[in-house]
Amino acid sequence: MKAMGTKRRTISTRSCAGRLPGGGAPERLTTDGAYDNFPSWSPDGSRIAFLSGRFYGGAVHLVTMAPDGSDIRDLTPEFGAVIQHPPQWAPDGQRLAFVAYSPYYRRVSSLPGLYTVRAAGTELRRLAPAVRSPVAWSPDGQRLAFAQAVDDTVMLVTVAADGSNRQPLVPIEGWQPPSGDRDPNHVWINSVAWSPDGTRLLVSVNDRHPAFIVELDRPHRREVGILRNPAGRFHGVRAAAWSPDGAQLALVGPSLVAIVPAEGGPIRGLAESVGIAVNTEGQPTRDLVVLSGSDFDWQPLNASVLDTPVDATACGAGVAVPDPDANPGLVADCAALLEVQQALAGGGALNWSVDRPMAAWDGLTLGGAPLRVQALALGETPLTPSPALGALHRPLPAALGKLTHLQALKLRGHRFTGPIPPELGQLTALRELDLSGNQLTEAIPPALGQLANLETLDLAKNDLTGPVPPDLGQLAALRELDLSGNQLTGPIPPELAPLANLETLDLSDNQLTGPIQLAPGQWPGLRELELQNNELSGPIPIELTQVTSLEFLNLGGNDLTGPIPPALGDLTSLVVMALGGNQLTGAIPPELGALTNLGVLSLPLNPLTGTIPAELGQLGNLSDLDLFNCQLTGPIPSELGQIESLFSIRLGGNRLTGCVPPALIANVPAANSDLRDLGLPVCEPAA
Repeated sequence: MKAMGTKRRTISTRSCAGRLPGGGAPERLTTDGAYDNFPSWSPDGSRIAFLSGRFYGGAVHLVTMAPDGSDIRDLTPEFGAVIQHPPQWAPDGQRLAFVAYSPYYRRVSSLPGLYTVRAAGTELRRLAPAVRSPVAWSPDGQRLAFAQAVDDTVMLVTVAADGSNRQPLVPIEGWQPPSGDRDPNHVWINSVAWSPDGTRLLVSVNDRHPAFIVELDRPHRREVGILRNPAGRFHGVRAAAWSPDGAQLALVGPSLVAIVPAEGGPIRGLAESVGIAVNTEGQPTRDLVVLSGSDFDWQPLNASVLDTPVDATACGAGVAVPDPDANPGLVADCAALLEVQQALAGGGALNWSVDRPMAAWDGLTLGGAPLRVQALALGETPLTPSPALGALHRPLPAALGKLTHLQALKLRGHRFTGPIPPELGQLTALRELDLSGNQLTEAIPPALGQLANLETLDLAKNDLTGPVPPDLGQLAALRELDLSGNQLTGPIPPELAPLANLETLDLSDNQLTGPIQLAPGQWPGLRELELQNNELSGPIPIELTQVTSLEFLNLGGNDLTGPIPPALGDLTSLVVMALGGNQLTGAIPPELGALTNLGVLSLPLNPLTGTIPAELGQLGNLSDLDLFNCQLTGPIPSELGQIESLFSIRLGGNRLTGCVPPALIANVPAANSDLRDLGLPVCEPAA
């Protein structure tokens, strides 16, 4: 998640704790225009923790507040990574645990992994790297459970609350996708839950596999259920939870909720999980589907509800737009939104109605004088439709181009298909466009190059094809460009060079070819460059060493050749340097020892030669060192043992000689090290 711009999300007492005990309307607690989500009550009910994107640069911080919305405290003020999954309170309410995983490396303390922090905002600790699931506290608050990427698999793991005493339990089967990326560091396990008596863990893997239980006293996996529809298609478990007495399990599939005895037995369907539309008071307005019996037989009741015509002329009746004569543009916006309402809702429910003021419509931000719609932000799939309605996949409506005063359009993760409408190029006031995580296809329309005020363009994780449009080089205000995770081809266009305000460029996980070509002085403020997992070739350009603002550099998984430029040691702001999986040759430059802010140095799977420079021992903030499967020779420098922050090291697959410095054995957890597999003795302590 890269939260920036004017997206407005609210936290209500209902969203934190279900419906209000006495019913009634929800109470808005935050009104700052930020992306606020994942609210969680403290055990004693005195605080609400949530994640907030109100911070510049894409960071999402962990924040708490009083139940009335006052006394807002930022618990991670120095944190620069992105947190996206719900924070977890310790049972005693003294600490919170959370998982950071986005590559927004701003400081060493912001590397991906599992963290805990005191409720007062002190003692931020990184307990584990490569965490690939939400985290769960044991009922006594002594341990945490989670999934962790380990070598080429994913393990269910527990650790003590201070990060010590790591205990791997069982490998998690079924995480491998049927095709595509099979890197365990790129997967996400849906849920991990501790039984109320603290003796078992319940894990849901993904939408294709059943949930399973592991007994801690004898790590043994037992599947507890998989969900089936009448057509015979099986669905995995999207989330799973224990009943308070531990006797039953709730299983949530892509389209249903069911319960099953914890000790095994028949699965009983409770309700269609996504088929009920509700109004702002939380009352059902229409039943779309029902679930009957234990056979999960979906029966559509009112599929025609999506085809109900809307009289857009009522926008000027004085309700949706309270003063239509003074706000004729807002009347036009109202009509345009009602035109696209069905496509955006996708079979779910939006509260857009001419009988309700537009200021109360879901996902809208109004502003200006006269009033106009300035932001449309629906969040990540808040309106999942029923499969019975066949509305999961639908094109992005071109009529969005009529909202000419939009400054932010965020439709992340809504399963839109087909091309990006070129009509979006008419939104010339737009500052942020986020269409990531959909299933959009075809080429990126050159018309997006007309968005002269655009600061953030995020089209990641779609199925876009064709080249990166040179027209994007006209976006002079652009600070963030993310086209990662598509099927883009061709070279990186030189027309992007004039983007002087660019801070983040992510073109990773595509099929780009050709050399990395930079002009002198190009991208002077660039902080993050991600080009990994393409088919780029040629040398690392020397011009890159002039971008002294760089903090995150990932060129891994390409076909780059030639040496590692020694001048990369001039990039003293670097926190991450990842160049693995190329064809780089020559020695590791000792000049890299000048990168005193470096937290990650990853150079594996390159035919490098020579020795490991002793100068790397000067990297006092280094957390992860990966030199696996190069062609390095000579001894392991004893200076590496001076790096007290070192958390992970891989040196296997080389031709190293001598002995292993004892300080490395002592400092680096065995689970994060291959030092014991090198076949080298431990050095004798110096006399």
